[in-house]
Parts: sequence; structure tokens; C-alpha cells
Amino acid sequence: MKQRKDSEGFDLLAFGALFLDQEFRFIDSIEWGGKGIVELAFQEERRGKDLTLSPGGSAANTAIQARRLGMRVKLLGKVGKDPYATLLLDGLRAEAVDIDGVLFSTSQHTGTTVILSGRRADSLESAMITHNGANETLEASEIVELLEPLRGDLNGATVFFGDFFALPRLQHELADLFGYVKKLGGTLALDHGRFQRGATPAKVLKCLESSMGWVDIYLPSERELIEFTGRPDIEAALKAVFDDYPLQVLAVKMGPKGCRIRTRGEDIEVPAFPVREGVTSLGAGDAFNAAFLDQLRKDPHDLLRAARVANATGRIKIVSGRYPSRARVLAFLEKEEKRRRI
Repeated sequence: MKQRKDSEGFDLLAFGALFLDQEFRFIDSIEWGGKGIVELAFQEERRGKDLTLSPGGSAANTAIQARRLGMRVKLLGKVGKDPYATLLLDGLRAEAVDIDGVLFSTSQHTGTTVILSGRRADSLESAMITHNGANETLEASEIVELLEPLRGDLNGATVFFGDFFALPRLQHELADLFGYVKKLGGTLALDHGRFQRGATPAKVLKCLESSMGWVDIYLPSERELIEFTGRPDIEAALKAVFDDYPLQVLAVKMGPKGCRIRTRGEDIEVPAFPVREGVTSLGAGDAFNAAFLDQLRKDPHDLLRAARVANATGRIKIVSGRYPSRARVLAFLEKEEKRRRI
């Protein structure tokens, strides 16, 4: 992976689906008569404790976390011309994310995700309902047009793509778009998001598989890796993805087990930092993505350090509900190191 010069315009270019997240948290337990949160939400009128409106989608979340870690970030995507877009873009501006590359659809509303969260026993349960909206109109030709003025800046930058399955027009031309990014010298990172292999059309899987031929850094969860490869377990999936694609780095997010980082020469498992019960993991994967890419950019040879920084960033996001600054992540790691030495 190439190193960038400090004088260049950005370190991370993120693109993919953009959403306005609307998270409703219920006041009390959702464990009524064995019903889950979706059943309660649709069958009864419930009062929410609070409502949070924030930018959402893997590209936006990763961009925000990357900015808080000190990276220079540019975001590309598409929204509608509506109040949701205003809220979403204002949230990104507040984080100092460069949004000059966000386009407006004249035919679709801004994508939105309604998140219903509440307590069940000692944990938080969440359900998400998503409307893709303007994301469904984003096309590869529009991204290429946005990239043309950035040709010089792309050489050595990390280019992150998220939420493949929310972008039906783009996905069919994604392999060619990835090839264009690689031609301009970008390092490609992918987090395609959750899906079920058996419920996904074969032609869509083929598009994803073709696109993977250009990816340098693959950032799936354990479940996503198994679904993508169609293999029965993590070991078979790890072997398959390196046999079939020219990846440089695979970082598998494994929830409370931590993460597993694999290259052609290394294979390491890094345990997670402990997390108390009763918290939500929403956004933790995107926090991990940004921190891993940032640390890998700083030192591409120290995978253990990148994994620990990423695990710590995800853990802080889970516990605090906020994307942490680099200073907070480093302070947490220093505290953990001292604790381990005692």
C-alpha cells in the first residue's frame, strides 16, 4: 500500500449508500409476553425515551469515524432534495467531512433507516427498517465524473466502498468502477454489508464476485465472509477468499471474539476488549473499519497494532455510543496496557 504526502487533499475517499438514521429507544423493557421489538412496535403504541437523528450507512459512518481519528476524508454518494438530506448533510458538515461529492436525486427521497431499540433482559435489541431512496439511482458514470477532478489525489489514497446491496444500479458496473479507481492508484477497501446468500439473485452475487477481483482490503464480519464464500465455516471461508481473489489484507470482524487479520504471509487473531452487557453494537463495525484503515495507512507492516486500535475504537463506540477521537482511543489503549502489566 502506497504512502501519501502530507500536501495531498485527502487520505480517505468513501462512497456508497447514504442514509438518515432515525433511532427510537423505548423507555422500558421490550420483553412483554415473549414479544420482540418489531412485534411490539407494530402491534402497540409505545413511547420512546429519545430520538436520535444522524448520518448513516457504512460509507458515512466510516467517514465520520475516520475524521475523528484525524484523517482527511471526502464522501461521495446521493441524497434526495428534501429535509432528510438537510439533516444528513448538516450532520456530516458538523464532522468536517468533505461532502462536495454528494449528488442530489430529483426523483427519489433521501435514503432513511428507522432503528427501533429497547432492552431485553440484560441486552439491547435493535431492528432496522430501511428505505434505499436516492441510493437506488446512483450510477457508476456519476462516480467516475466525480472522480475525474480528483485523479491526482487518488494516487495513494484509500478508497472505501460500503453497502453494496443498497445500490442496485451501481452494483452492476462496480467491477469496472473499481478497475478505474485502481488505475488511478487508489487502494480499495470493501465492506459490502450483511446479506443472505440463498436469498440473493445469482447475477447480483456475480457482480460482487467480479468486483472482489480489484479489492485490496476486505472488511467483512465473520457471518458475511461465510455467506460471501458459501463455505460452511470460517477456516474454509478464509482459504477460499485468498484462493479466489488477489487480496492484500483481510480483516474479519468477529464480535465479542475480536477480529482475525490475514494476509498472504500472516494470520493473527486479536481478542476483543471486554464490553459490559446491555449495550448496542450499532456502528461498531464502521468504527472498526475506519480505525483499521487509518492505522494501516500509518504503519502497513504492524497488523497487530492495527487490529488492537480497531478493536479499541469499536469497543469505545459500543460503550459510549459515540465515535471516539484518536486521543481517546490511544488513552484507552495505554490504560489497557498498564492494566495488563499489573
